[in-house]
Amino acid sequence: MDGQRNRLHRLLVWLGDRVKWVWKSRYDLAVLILGAMLVYLIFENREGQTTLLILLALSLVASRWNDVVKIGFGGFTAEMQKELAETTELVKKLRSVTKVVAEALVETIQFSGRWGGMPEERKDAFFVKLRGLLLELETPEVEIAEAFSKAEAFIRLDYSSYIRAAMSSENKDRFDAYFPSRSLGNEPSPDEIRHFLATLDEKSDEVNQRLEDYKFYCENKKHRRPELWARRYK
Repeated sequence: MDGQRNRLHRLLVWLGDRVKWVWKSRYDLAVLILGAMLVYLIFENREGQTTLLILLALSLVASRWNDVVKIGFGGFTAEMQKELAETTELVKKLRSVTKVVAEALVETIQFSGRWGGMPEERKDAFFVKLRGLLLELETPEVEIAEAFSKAEAFIRLDYSSYIRAAMSSENKDRFDAYFPSRSLGNEPSPDEIRHFLATLDEKSDEVNQRLEDYKFYCENKKHRRPELWARRYK
């Protein structure tokens, strides 16, 4: 009997704590619920958006009432204006990123099916612009590197093919036999290709120059001879 009473007591205490938390957080919960409803009305183009916006503003002020009391209404207004300005600036930057991505997608679709695809200078321009916008958004370098890793993998694979294209037919066959698994995600490195070239009797200055191009790209993430790289398919 005592065990049942203890369990009932603990349950009532737990429920009481939950009710206190809900009451304490009632304005925060109201902000979340009203915000979700406002987003729904906007997307569905329904009436009542103005009323909900007013209720959302009142709930937001109520949820920060302790801050209003602490720093005064004038200070609170200044703080909210600062946060609003920062949010507006963030939205502008996100719109810029979206615009660049949209432009890239549109041009990619437009160039699909055309021989050679998008010109190299356009690709490089998009990458430079997008990287700059990500830096403005204070995106960590690690995340930027991850975002561009797939494109860089394609370029590394293209460089291995670019080097192979300057070889004689016999050495092309040897190259394929030496790197049987060459593919996206399994691109031979400049050092690996250098080791392969050391096994050949035939020496080619152009092959060596292209290998230097590849090494330069891996180290600097830009092309050593961009004008030749842009014409690699011609």
